[in-house]
Amino acid sequence: MAAEIQRSLLPDVPHATPGFRWAARMVPAGRVGGDLYDFLQPRQGVVLAVVGDVSGKGIPAALILSSLKALFRTIARETRDPASIAQRLSDALFEAHQGVPYVTAIVARLENDPPRLDYVNAGHPPGHILRDGTMLTFEPNAPPLGLLPDARFVTASIALARGDLGVLLTDGVSEALESGPVTLSQALSTLRPPPTAERSPEEICDALLRAAAAGGGPVGIEGWQDDRTVLAFAVD
Repeated sequence: MAAEIQRSLLPDVPHATPGFRWAARMVPAGRVGGDLYDFLQPRQGVVLAVVGDVSGKGIPAALILSSLKALFRTIARETRDPASIAQRLSDALFEAHQGVPYVTAIVARLENDPPRLDYVNAGHPPGHILRDGTMLTFEPNAPPLGLLPDARFVTASIALARGDLGVLLTDGVSEALESGPVTLSQALSTLRPPPTAERSPEEICDALLRAAAAGGGPVGIEGWQDDRTVLAFAVD
C-alpha cells in the first residue's frame, strides 16, 4: 500500500514544455524509497523542478518525502526563487525534525526566454549540463535541507544554449557506478550529443539507469543498494 501511494505521488512529467523536452525515471531500492522528484509549470516558459534524497530508508523516509512534496508545491505558489524555496523547505524540516533526517536536493527554475537555469544545490550530487563535447557541473552550494538551524541559501545561474542536455540525479546512481565497469564521468561523456545529432532526455535517463544497474556500488560494502533517480531535460 505504501509503495502504491508513493508511486501515485510522482508527478506526470510532460514530454515537452516551451523551450524544453523532459524525462524522469525513479527505481526504488525496496518497495518504498527515499528519493523524490517533482515538477511544476507555474506559467508559460517557466518550470520549477526538485530532485531530492532523504537521509534514511523505508516508511520514515517515504513519509518525509510526501510532506516535502506538499510543502514544495505550497511554497512554489508564492515564490519562484530557488533560494527562497530551499530556505523555507529547510526551515520547516529543521523545525519538525531537528536535523535528523535531512534532505539533499537540487531546487531548479528553468526559463526559456532567454534559456537559463537558476538553482540551489543543497548538499546533493552535482548536476550536469552536456554541451558540444564539454560538461558543466553545478556542485553543492548550500547544506542539505533541514540539517542546520541557521542555513542560508543563494541562487546560482547557468546560461543555457540550444542543444544542451541537463542531468539531475541522486547518489543511488553516482555511487552505483563507483566500482562498476563505467564511471559516472565516462557514462556522461558517452551521452554528450554528437555535432550532427541530438540525444533525447529519455535516452539519458535509460542509459544512466542501465549503467547504474551494472555497477557494484561503493567499494567494500556488500549487498549495497539505494534508490536511483534521474531527471533529464533538453534545450530546444
